[in-house]
Amino acid sequence: MGKYISIGIFNKYYYFILGSITVKFLITFSIGLRPVLTPNKPFFLFGFKPVLLKHPIIRKILEYFGIGLGGIILDYIFNKKNKYQETTQDLNMFHINTGTNELLAKDNILLKNKKKYKKKVFFIIFSYFYSNIIISSFDSLGFHQLKIWTLEILAFIYFSKTILGKKKIYKHQKLSFTIILIFSTLLFLINSFIPNTNNEDCLLLTNKDEREICILLSKNVYEDVIDKLSWYFIPIIMIIYLSAITSDAYACVRNKWFMDIKYITIFKMLSYIGIVGFVFSLICLFIISYIPCNSKSIINSICQLTYNDLLYYDNFRILRNINVDKNFFIEIFVILTIFIILNFLRAYFNLLIINYLGPFYLMPIDMVYYIIYHTVEFLLTISQTNPLNITRLIIANLADIIGVICFCVYLEIIELHFFNLDINIKKNIMLRAEVDLDKEILEENEENSDYYICDGSYLY
Repeated sequence: MGKYISIGIFNKYYYFILGSITVKFLITFSIGLRPVLTPNKPFFLFGFKPVLLKHPIIRKILEYFGIGLGGIILDYIFNKKNKYQETTQDLNMFHINTGTNELLAKDNILLKNKKKYKKKVFFIIFSYFYSNIIISSFDSLGFHQLKIWTLEILAFIYFSKTILGKKKIYKHQKLSFTIILIFSTLLFLINSFIPNTNNEDCLLLTNKDEREICILLSKNVYEDVIDKLSWYFIPIIMIIYLSAITSDAYACVRNKWFMDIKYITIFKMLSYIGIVGFVFSLICLFIISYIPCNSKSIINSICQLTYNDLLYYDNFRILRNINVDKNFFIEIFVILTIFIILNFLRAYFNLLIINYLGPFYLMPIDMVYYIIYHTVEFLLTISQTNPLNITRLIIANLADIIGVICFCVYLEIIELHFFNLDINIKKNIMLRAEVDLDKEILEENEENSDYYICDGSYLY
């Protein structure tokens, strides 16, 4: 087997991937894992439904608060540790090589560059916030099957070339992307037409609530959108999803650029993401809290919270009606603390992966997460499963498994030793470079040896 397929060199930074997947699962259970077949029976980390975390915008506020707070604390520790040494070295260098006027001029240039980069950082964070809020909101509504995630590969390739510099795509990488874009996309589209249950089985249910849920599950995503909104919202949602995954790819690649080229620390990026995201979320919460969903509105289906007999997507005024009991204090002091820490760790692991491994590593992380998630979801509701649901699970996991394997080939975690697919992997490129260098040294030594004779005197 090793003759044709082998495992590449292990990288210690792969542990960040394991950390990212683990944190994502803990966040899912803290919010509540809602199996498709039993949406009214979610599984929670502490066995009860958190009141605050059911609010989508308030959840974002807490998420960005955790990211920003963690980033500020670590950035303060990092700066305090290195400030004295860096300041001393910089002052010595400037006083030796420049005069006072030149030093001031240099400081002005650095200040202008800093302001310029802050604008770019702001745009990156806005792109990240937009992507995050769109994907999480639409996914929670059950529209995730309209998100053709495989197309994000094209966005990553484009931004990597334009932002990080042109990089040649080799044979094994082209093969990986081609298989994902063809086979994983095809399986994804096939799966989107399959409902989770059969409508005929729903008629046999005697419980009204169970029958209503079953009827909803008997519709595929396209029928669901048409029923909730209208047929023309199908391409609109797909385009919005596409813009969101494009924004996500841009933010990831641009983060890599800032950390590699402009030497902005991970802690500083976490601080920026957290602060700007927190402010955006507060503004969104305030605006949305005063815009009720019209009962005749096409967006009525996404509004799940009630205040004064009106439906809202989110509303901070509902918080005044919270019952203060034992579960409330557990949520405030335990669940929210864990949620805030986990969201900081998720963002921290993602930036570590971008910095030390590369933006492309984030995509297979999501695939592995969903393979495990769908499997756990299936096992938790195995008594309610049916042939259609099992078929969906197999197709969804197969699409993700193909994606993971192909990404492992692209990232050279898996090496293919046939049809010259391994000729341009990093290991072999470095080996050829070493051979060429040794050859040049040998030829140079041979040329130099022509100037000497055996007794040590010169030929010329």
